[in-house]
Amino acid sequence: MIQVLAEFSKRNASHVKGILNLTIPLDESSIWILGQYLSQLVYPPNHGVPMGIAQLLIKIPF
Repeated sequence: MIQVLAEFSKRNASHVKGILNLTIPLDESSIWILGQYLSQLVYPPNHGVPMGIAQLLIKIPF
């Protein structure tokens, strides 16, 4: 499952960059990519709701 997420992220790296402002290097491991997504879930509560991964999945065509 993590490998599928990594492959999807690498194929759609430009979308990930544009939506989450997160650069996905093509040579990074699956675990590193997962860690980057998980770090996007941590945000200060006084900054409102983050765009986050759900918004990314809505905007990228499969």
